[in-house]
Amino acid sequence: MHKQATNSQTFPRALTTPFAHVSRATTTKRICLLLALSGAAPTALVAPLHPAKAAPKKACHAADYLTELADNALALLSTGAASAEEAAKKALKLQAVAAASPGAAAIVEQVLANYLAAATAAVQNKVNKHRQTIYAAAKSAYKLSGQMEAVAEILTASIQSSAFVTAATDFADNSYPKIQPTINLASHGACMKDETNRNVDTTTPGQAPEGEHKIVLIGLKAVSVANGAANSALTVCASAAGSGQHSSSNGCTSGQSTKVAVVGGKLFVEDTLTLTRKTDGSEQEYTASTAAKTIPSPQTIGKELKNIAALEKVMSGLSSLTVNLDLKTIITSTAIKEKIAKAIDGEGAKYEGETKTKVDNLLKEVIGENGEEIKNTVEKSLEELTPPKAAVSGNGDRKLSQITAPQELADAATYYTVRHFIEEQDQRKKNQESPSCHTKKLEEKCKGKPQGKCKDENGCEFKDGKCNVKEGAKAEEKKKEKCKGKAEKKCGDG
Repeated sequence: MHKQATNSQTFPRALTTPFAHVSRATTTKRICLLLALSGAAPTALVAPLHPAKAAPKKACHAADYLTELADNALALLSTGAASAEEAAKKALKLQAVAAASPGAAAIVEQVLANYLAAATAAVQNKVNKHRQTIYAAAKSAYKLSGQMEAVAEILTASIQSSAFVTAATDFADNSYPKIQPTINLASHGACMKDETNRNVDTTTPGQAPEGEHKIVLIGLKAVSVANGAANSALTVCASAAGSGQHSSSNGCTSGQSTKVAVVGGKLFVEDTLTLTRKTDGSEQEYTASTAAKTIPSPQTIGKELKNIAALEKVMSGLSSLTVNLDLKTIITSTAIKEKIAKAIDGEGAKYEGETKTKVDNLLKEVIGENGEEIKNTVEKSLEELTPPKAAVSGNGDRKLSQITAPQELADAATYYTVRHFIEEQDQRKKNQESPSCHTKKLEEKCKGKPQGKCKDENGCEFKDGKCNVKEGAKAEEKKKEKCKGKAEKKCGDG
């Protein structure tokens, strides 16, 4: 039966089991044998670094892809930190519940707390170990994304067509023909559809290529100018009598020289760059760009993709940056059972044979045959245990499940640990002052014993063909007997 904690000084018991008679000292020794437990239950794999998007065909879409890749990289840090924080809090709660529980329940709850503490440290170690690699990859992806947005804006650059002017052998100051560049900036900013929404790629993502990572950039290269005909973009052409602004309907003709005009046109064109890296270990870096006259340059691209590749290699060997918080999965894992087996039967023990039975019996006391009872024992304690005012701030009416501040959780665990120690000390003192009554009186101990066993019993002797109380022993027994009333009756029932 589960007993919920109250605000009184009486120490709450989370669960009553056949192990409830085991002292806290004995329980603690068993728990200490399990302190080496490390994360062993399965955890989810890390989220993919590359977005599930179609290969970009526009610079803005390439920018979106790279921004999401950078966000995914940084999410590794935030996910790891958040998961470690939740696991640490749950470990503290389990420590409080373990200190508030007897016997087998305390052991199981402390084992779970040990697992979560170890798993928390493991995640924090991974995050700290790979932090700089993650930051470098994210920074590189953001830089390339910014370049893609710049490409999208610069692609609008062009030379304006001029008005026709009379051809001359020389020109005076302030009347030189102009070659006027212009940029048609987006009204809401680069890659923006309106003030709040981007021009997103609505193309359905295809199947991600197996065995390789792929990054597509939209580069910027200078347009190739052709001059094989009149009115070719970015050329100067002539007309016999042209006037006004040069346009498609007011253009030049071949073989003329009287009136001249500048034919406008775009300065740059897109250049799609596809960079790949095989994931089988045969390629450590992304393939190099061969577009020597394209922005971003091969050198710029290579430097940034090197950082992204470094994170990809880390992630290929990274199982998880989260902590499994499912208590049933943890406590029923084979790895945990193997550790408990060694704690019970020594260093060479394995979870098999008689040792397996011992482990299973211990766990069965708390979580049932298949672990299903954990929701009615450990998880119920985590939900309902209510630390008193002396343990945490407030009125002492908050359940453990409602407490989230790590310091308060630590305070609750400290309170229950100390209270349990005090109770054990008090009980030990009572036991010394009032020894427990004998489970059997001397007459019952001696009665019917054969000669060989009679002499083994303290206070008995074999005389006149039967086992009797030794002379003087009965008086000594009465002298030592302290039990009275009901206790004496229970003693006689011994």
